[in-house]
Amino acid sequence: MSEKPVTHTNGSDDGSTPLARMLFGWTSAKWAPMAMFIVVGLIALGLLVADFMIERHAYKPVTFSLFPMFYGLYGFSAFAFVVVCGWPLGKLLRRDENFYEDQDIDGSDASDDEEGA
Repeated sequence: MSEKPVTHTNGSDDGSTPLARMLFGWTSAKWAPMAMFIVVGLIALGLLVADFMIERHAYKPVTFSLFPMFYGLYGFSAFAFVVVCGWPLGKLLRRDENFYEDQDIDGSDASDDEEGA
């Protein structure tokens, strides 16, 4: 018995709409990850160069806020701190794979009772 590939109502094999394929179809090309990496790198490099050219006018300047790239490094370190704090929080809140299965009050599975009836 041979199975035919599943085709969705919109005619595509992956379930995407024609508009999604038109807008984001290029992301599945082999060159897309490297192109996105290069574009983001060029934007970061441009912002780095622009940071040296901008004159800062802080209301109450502190010495470390006047260093070039301070705000970018401060924002990146704050974001990295939040991500690193999320790992232990995820381990604390994570439940077992079978946590939401049906159970009786006495702790036995409801599926065991149905089989014996």
